[in-house]
Amino acid sequence: MPASPSSAAALSRWVVVGCAAILVLAALAAYHNTFPAPFLFDDTPAILDNPTIRHLGDLKEVLLPGEGYGITVSGRPMLNLSLALCYAMSGTHVWSYHALNLLIHILAGLTCSASCGEPWDG
Repeated sequence: MPASPSSAAALSRWVVVGCAAILVLAALAAYHNTFPAPFLFDDTPAILDNPTIRHLGDLKEVLLPGEGYGITVSGRPMLNLSLALCYAMSGTHVWSYHALNLLIHILAGLTCSASCGEPWDG
């Protein structure tokens, strides 16, 4: 006897939840050892030497960092905003920057995987 539509939908939801949990666990496993890692490469000009991330109260400065604060943040307002949010959480301690990066990767993976089964009409 075939499964009823409601039980098939419930099973489908559990499959989605299970796949999402596996994706989150895989991301945590991949990134778990990055939290104590120091700032590297372009982090010094983008974070340590970047005065535009020091105060969230001046959103114009945060969203328009201008030139000279590191190639990474020049012309990238959302990046500078995310760095400002991390700075507001932990200053120059690396954990918040790594946590936000992990969260962004997990959300991107969940978003991408959620759209994989959807038909595209082009």
